[in-house]
Amino acid sequence: MSQSTDAILWFGACWTENDEKYYESGLPMPVQAFMRSQHGLENNEDDDDDGSTDFHDKMVSLVEKLIEPFGCELVRHCHGDSIMYGLAVKESVKTVYRGDPQRVALDVLHESSLYKPLEAEDYGTRVHHACAAVGWPLELASWWLAPYWC
Repeated sequence: MSQSTDAILWFGACWTENDEKYYESGLPMPVQAFMRSQHGLENNEDDDDDGSTDFHDKMVSLVEKLIEPFGCELVRHCHGDSIMYGLAVKESVKTVYRGDPQRVALDVLHESSLYKPLEAEDYGTRVHHACAAVGWPLELASWWLAPYWC
């Protein structure tokens, strides 16, 4: 297995390896079940070994469309062998690559996640609404740092 020295930082939602059982083709299984029941998506084909199918692509596209009005997006992380997604507030996403470190001001992180209103709603509220729109279980929106294999 290779190692990634690239990283992605975002504010939003994610599952950890302890919650791996919830992932199927990169999206959490509760999200997939919600998309099937609420939006009528059905898988009429076999998945490829890497999980990339037209069905999967349609589901990801629909999730992205449904969370976009809240200023959120799906971010890919930890996907050397399999794609894993997080749900992020768009302007919170930062990526860094080997040999190109980036400064992250802690006061900016603190203000943006807790106190600074963005279009009358804070990051946490936006994440909460985006998660509800696609059936993504959320305990608490927070900052996430993960390997970034692009």
